[in-house]
Amino acid sequence: MSVEVISLLALIVSLAFLIILSYRGWPLGFVALVCAIFIFIAERMLVPDLPSITTLMKTTFMTGFGNFSRGYFLLLLFSTAFALLMGDSGAADAIAQATVKVAMRFPGKERYMVCFSLIVISAILSAGGISTFVIIFVIIPIAKSLFQEMDVPWHLAMTFVLGVATFTLGGLPGMPSINNIIPTPYLGTTPMAGFVLGIIGSLLLIVLGSFYIIIVVRKSIRDGEGFEPTGTEFSKTVFKKNEYAQKVTLWQALIPVATVLVVLNVFRQPAEVAMIAGCLMCYLMFRKNLPDVIRSTIAAAVPQTATVVVTTSVIVGYGAAASSTIGYQMVVNGLIDWNIPTVWKIIISVNILCGLLGSSSGGLAVTFEQLGGEFLASGLNPQVIHRVAAFSSIGMDSLPHCSAVVMALATYKLTHRQAYKHVFFLQTLFPLLAGIFMGLLAMAGVV
Repeated sequence: MSVEVISLLALIVSLAFLIILSYRGWPLGFVALVCAIFIFIAERMLVPDLPSITTLMKTTFMTGFGNFSRGYFLLLLFSTAFALLMGDSGAADAIAQATVKVAMRFPGKERYMVCFSLIVISAILSAGGISTFVIIFVIIPIAKSLFQEMDVPWHLAMTFVLGVATFTLGGLPGMPSINNIIPTPYLGTTPMAGFVLGIIGSLLLIVLGSFYIIIVVRKSIRDGEGFEPTGTEFSKTVFKKNEYAQKVTLWQALIPVATVLVVLNVFRQPAEVAMIAGCLMCYLMFRKNLPDVIRSTIAAAVPQTATVVVTTSVIVGYGAAASSTIGYQMVVNGLIDWNIPTVWKIIISVNILCGLLGSSSGGLAVTFEQLGGEFLASGLNPQVIHRVAAFSSIGMDSLPHCSAVVMALATYKLTHRQAYKHVFFLQTLFPLLAGIFMGLLAMAGVV
């Protein structure tokens, strides 16, 4: 057995441990760090001339860690601040309450509408630039109230991922999501790149996801499922009502969201500037609802952002460790030399790296660091590269060790066994199918 194959097997073993331990509830950052050390130990056994483990951790691992945190800390900080301002001012709850009122106009279809209303709320917040990690906390009190009151099985609350971590993350053009921003400096594109491709792929994803939700809700009705037992543990959680939500109208709540989108896509400012504009608009409109905005709201954004950035950066550091191995390089070289159209190379490589890291943004960033030049040199339209790559980042990233999946399940007090199947279909399988369809469209010349 060659050294390259042994290195690849060690990499696969590390990934298996990462997935299994994450599935069992181990802290993802710690597991990723241990798996990175395992990779370096295995690699040094195969290549004795390599530097010490400590040196490899300080160079390779920390380079990946630092590149991500340095590149995206400000974007995540301002998006978190925006989310907190929207939450504390009552604007986020106002959007939620308006959506729920519409859902309740369909008597006899309450279970379906509860799930779809949660998705709509998540999609609106995500389209406004609020990160997945933050939306998990923003919508949870709304979800608890709806699902408990309507006696909907709590595990179905995880269907919200369709609205927050799929088409708004990498599909729809013009979104301020980090996945839609990452390709821009490498390709010289804008967030509107690949407009037609993105719209078609997103619509297909929405249709597939909607059919799935109808099927699982119908099954829950047929089986006589209620909020418990999957909601038994979570029912003990008590949330404080937002006292300002009733004072904010829907149109007022949507203005800060629209501000972010306009500054990003009409004025074509950097995503960080768009998020700052959203924060300022939110404060100017709802400053009476934010009496202690600096000490209570803005200050809280820093530790929340730090948690997300550190966790994701550790995973990217693991990816840097993995991508430094000779086994990984063998796979990459094989992929580059593989005589297939570039669009399929993009879909395969992005999915592999996002799956390896369990992070859509981390995997996408590493892919462009490793293969961005190769993609551009192929002559493929940069807009196609942008949209196909961004869309592909929402496929294999959501394996059981995905940091957002682990955090969401823990926050909702659900186990992988109880609710991961919804994540798999909505956030992994259907995006993969839609991504393949987008690849066929791109081959036909659609941009």
